[in-house]
Amino acid sequence: MDKAKYIEYYFNSSKYNKEEIIQNLNKEIKNYPGKEATINVELNQWGVYVAKLAFYNKKSIFNFTKNKTKSTKLRKNKIGKIEKYQNRTYGEYKNTTTYKPCNY
Repeated sequence: MDKAKYIEYYFNSSKYNKEEIIQNLNKEIKNYPGKEATINVELNQWGVYVAKLAFYNKKSIFNFTKNKTKSTKLRKNKIGKIEKYQNRTYGEYKNTTTYKPCNY
């Protein structure tokens, strides 16, 4: 539960009570099936209920395995590049052949 997204609702305390607000927010949470949510309802100094919904992403094991496979592929590519360039010699000229123009 690292990062959360919040939605705030404001309800007049003369029209709504705390139980009604919580019931309505539980219905609202059902619209977001892939998220974990918490409800916080408070009465402020002006007589207004402040309802905060905090949505968290559900952690899955699959995200960890995807990152692991990417890192192993990168390691294999690095090892392959090292083997590819390991036998090369630098600073030496290649043997070239003499230029022969073609006869038409």
